Amino acid sequence: MFDADARKAELQAIYDEGDGGNWAPIKEIATGLGITKPEDGWEAAIALIVEAEARQANPPNDANSTTEIQKPVSQPPPEITPWRKPRTDLYGNRIPSPWQS
Repeated sequence: MFDADARKAELQAIYDEGDGGNWAPIKEIATGLGITKPEDGWEAAIALIVEAEARQANPPNDANSTTEIQKPVSQPPPEITPWRKPRTDLYGNRIPSPWQS
């Protein structure tokens, strides 16, 4: 059985080692699970890691279940973030991005 509180405490202890910002092992675990860096930093990824590991440890009970296994929680891709809206001219026509060819 997966103990989420114990795992969270273990990951927090790893993060707090040394100077109190040991983020490299947390990053390695998170990227292995498909988790990207949260806006609040790698310490915030500890909760996401525990959630992902709990899902892996406790798969759905029904073998014939039609529910889809969810991907680990991560940030949305930059294409759909509200602060990166497509540029438009005065008439609402979309202006192509100069960075994409």
